[in-house]
Amino acid sequence: MDGSVLERAFTRAEEALLSRTLVGRRLAADVRDAAGLVVFAAGAEIDRPLLDRARERGLLDEVARAAEPGTSDTELEELFLWLAERRRPRG
Repeated sequence: MDGSVLERAFTRAEEALLSRTLVGRRLAADVRDAAGLVVFAAGAEIDRPLLDRARERGLLDEVARAAEPGTSDTELEELFLWLAERRRPRG
């Protein structure tokens, strides 16, 4: 399904749900890249430009995990479970 229309639709839906859930919160922890460098510092407000930069760097999951707790944490937890299930290799 890599690169298919369905895969791109799932990716856009995931990103839209993350955006709706996270915009307006702050980062409770630093977000680091694969090299360990801080890309987004704790305390930064999560807004659409931050999420766009995170998407470009492949760090959306890390931003979501570093977000401060909010009222929709159950929704966020369900999203992570759904993403993990969807990304699990089928065989």
